[in-house]
Amino acid sequence: MYNENVVWERARNENLKKLRVEGARNHVASTVGRAVYKIARLDAFGNVEIIFVKKRDLLRVQALAPRDLRRLDPSLSATKTSDTLVVKDDVMVINLGGVRSIVAADYALLFEPDSDLARLFLKTLTSRLKSVARSRVAFRTAESVRVFAGGPLSSGSEEADNTHLIPFELEVLEAALMVATGTLDQSLLRITERVSALLRVLPSNITAEALEELRRVKQTLVELISKADTLRELLEEVMDDEDDLQDLLLTRKKERSERARVWKELREQLRGEKGEDEDVGDLLAEVEAEAELDEDALEEMEDVLEYYLQRCATAHNEAERLLAGARDLEESISVSLSSRRFAVNRLELTLSMASFAVAIGALISGIFGMNLRSTFEMSVRGFYFTTAFIIFGCLFLFWTVYRFTKRRGIL
Repeated sequence: MYNENVVWERARNENLKKLRVEGARNHVASTVGRAVYKIARLDAFGNVEIIFVKKRDLLRVQALAPRDLRRLDPSLSATKTSDTLVVKDDVMVINLGGVRSIVAADYALLFEPDSDLARLFLKTLTSRLKSVARSRVAFRTAESVRVFAGGPLSSGSEEADNTHLIPFELEVLEAALMVATGTLDQSLLRITERVSALLRVLPSNITAEALEELRRVKQTLVELISKADTLRELLEEVMDDEDDLQDLLLTRKKERSERARVWKELREQLRGEKGEDEDVGDLLAEVEAEAELDEDALEEMEDVLEYYLQRCATAHNEAERLLAGARDLEESISVSLSSRRFAVNRLELTLSMASFAVAIGALISGIFGMNLRSTFEMSVRGFYFTTAFIIFGCLFLFWTVYRFTKRRGIL
């Protein structure tokens, strides 16, 4: 009985061997030239290997255009590269939340493996892949025992059902989306704590430090909203196009091509033994089975993208709510400062009226202080009378001007 899993496993091992040889060559070539990337190569079993690849070798092996590699170039700042999720031939180019990777059906090349986000990505992905690999080994061990005991050999679809496997590229994409949305959630949590701290201080205690922190919080929220909106638009664009979703299924594309090759060989071998009708019937049954598998894989891809789209939309809406609250707080501070300025203006006007009244009294005292030839300034009663007159006159003048400004709404 022919087992197609043996063919797929042999092809995958040959591909991994080719990649190891290419990685060794690139490591030797990294000693010369300037455009050399440090890359972590991850296989479908969770094994990680650090290699050094020259730019032209990477473009040649992966069949990428220079513009595709610029989307992943670590030398470019994050402001010059946006989130990317595109498929070029048989590889997927991913730049999500700082995770830059080239993904094939059975391996992934991760740029900047020493960065914090890359380490988090590798930790998340390798644990999942190794868990799947252990499940696959356990299933195949049980399968060998059953076959040795004389039982039937299970099909590949039954293996996938029993081990709950998902395609390798979907594991990588989900891990990248997990890191991207997790980064958004962590940033949102930190900014929420900063906003809560500001609300405990403002607007009752307005200081220069608090106002500067409010400005920084608003700037961070704007950047967070921009990142979440960019990621949300990217996921919506991919989900709206069914052809793009089909292109993301790299494992299914590889399996279809491998099945077509194997089926062609088997059909040539069995053409003399089977009739044409039976051959066509087997081909139709194979096509129907492939269509069902493609539909299941497509639905699984849509579910994953839909989940992280909702998480991204939730983070976007929460950041917009916090930004609206920060702007309302800023308006409240402006109202509070305006109220303070109004109180200061009232105080200044009141002091100006008091100064005017006192100036009139000083004018009268200055007149009596001149060297006039009269006996009034020699009288003790005259002194007390003049002093009382000046004081009450100043108070009366101040009260009159104050009532006038109140009636006119000036004060």
